[in-house]
Amino acid sequence: MRHILIIDRDSTTLNDISRLVTALNFEPVVLFNLNSQNNVIRDEVAVIFVDIETKMVNPKEVINYFNSPAKIKNNHRIPIVFMYSNSDSKLVKEGRVLPHDAELKKPFTLEKLFAILEKQLDLESIEYEQFTNEYRLKEMKEYAKTMEDWLEKFGSILEN
Repeated sequence: MRHILIIDRDSTTLNDISRLVTALNFEPVVLFNLNSQNNVIRDEVAVIFVDIETKMVNPKEVINYFNSPAKIKNNHRIPIVFMYSNSDSKLVKEGRVLPHDAELKKPFTLEKLFAILEKQLDLESIEYEQFTNEYRLKEMKEYAKTMEDWLEKFGSILEN
């Protein structure tokens, strides 16, 4: 499972992003600062959401930490989404000049969040458990039908 990093302290934002990414078969990982990223493996990170208005982290440090040229392998940049509430904020204006892939103004709808995730991730390639279970059930039913046919043939051989 791949991780979606969320750097924010707003409980509504954390809950909304966490619920949606979990439904999409990703694991949400909440960071409150870059020091708490010790257990995060860069190659497992699919997208980073960072609130650029909090002073929890410096957006430039997040970009440098995860997407510095030394860390990018095979042109794999981690998409970074800037979140904010006040588009006129000095922090937002400063953040907009930094390299990022999308912006999400809070409060946001799940549809807007999904649109960003859909653009940044290959959602078609994700294996969802319910579809896997449906496929397995179909396979088991086909196997059961084959076994039933075989048992009928075997039974008719024994009767003769």
